[in-house]
Amino acid sequence: MSYHSRHGVLRAITDASLKVEKAEAVGLVGESGSGKSSLARAALGLLPDGVARIEGGDILIGGRNSTHFAQPDWERERGSPLPSCFKTPWRI
Repeated sequence: MSYHSRHGVLRAITDASLKVEKAEAVGLVGESGSGKSSLARAALGLLPDGVARIEGGDILIGGRNSTHFAQPDWERERGSPLPSCFKTPWRI
């Protein structure tokens, strides 16, 4: 996953794997700048349009590939089965 700007490309995540089973809760922990927020935003379909790109791999939700969901698809998924709690929700 990368961010694109007029200054170039920033590779935010080069390799990640995360599996969350039904009824499990997961917290992402790591150093500042390690890609936690980028990974969470990608998994929830909250990446900024035109700036962030998933360049490889898949995001599967309930066995469905959500990597290229349209906005209406994400709106059906968020909340249930994808609840989330952000530390600073106004900064999404």
